[in-house]
Amino acid sequence: MKRRKKFGFPRSILIKSRDRIVELKKKGRLYSTENTKLYVHSGEPGQLESRFAVQVYGRFHSAVQRNRVKRIFREQLRCHKDIFPSGSSVLLLGSNNLAHAANDQIRHELDKLFKGYKA
Repeated sequence: MKRRKKFGFPRSILIKSRDRIVELKKKGRLYSTENTKLYVHSGEPGQLESRFAVQVYGRFHSAVQRNRVKRIFREQLRCHKDIFPSGSSVLLLGSNNLAHAANDQIRHELDKLFKGYKA
């Protein structure tokens, strides 16, 4: 029997292509805080649901720290995905300064970033 994720992201709304991510960095509007950046690009015509990508800069001390930060990023995107207009593309970037930050500090910084975003 296939295990179903209760709060997971469906694969259909993830941006995996490097070309799409580079295009999003060029064309998207930038919102930033001290350690995070948010690129939002209004969607293409005909695209119904928003698409998301999460990246952290690779100079973390260990994969465990890097994956912890990405997991928190995905969790916060799931909680706040309604603030983005349908059909938009969203890229959330984190710096390596987040490696030693507590989970609550990361969540607080992302909440501040999402409050600064206006659709």
